[in-house]
Amino acid sequence: MSSASWPITLRVALAGIIGLVGSVLVIQMLLWPALPDGAATETMARALSRGFGRTMALMVAGLLFAGPLILIAIFAGAIFRPSIERHLLPWSLGSPVAVWLFACLVLVLMTESASRPQGFLHRLAAAMGSAENLLFLLGPLVSGLAFYGLSVPQKRTPPV
Repeated sequence: MSSASWPITLRVALAGIIGLVGSVLVIQMLLWPALPDGAATETMARALSRGFGRTMALMVAGLLFAGPLILIAIFAGAIFRPSIERHLLPWSLGSPVAVWLFACLVLVLMTESASRPQGFLHRLAAAMGSAENLLFLLGPLVSGLAFYGLSVPQKRTPPV
């Protein structure tokens, strides 16, 4: 049984978790270098346990943020299943961009200047161009690619 025959809700949930793990690993690599400053005096076991603790903390925080988005994606997958299955690649690449734009919009609306309509598009463009907010694109992009990989039907080769 290939993963393309799994229910779409299961594929979306699994792809969301894969995207979360991928983004946590990238955040770990960007924020904390492989060898800390005191690497010469610190034991390898202690460095690994600290890295594991940070990874688990980031996973919990990421799940709190991405969990509702994964649930929305599951419901959207169930509702738009026929369209998603017909147009798999555009959905797999377009939905991460939509999630990223939504995250940028939420961040702009949460700022103290959200009550001023002047310059809203300028603030949104600045949020979209911010390097920190590109991490909001990374997780959904990994999820979209994982969903595509799970959903594309595997071609069977005849036995020789």
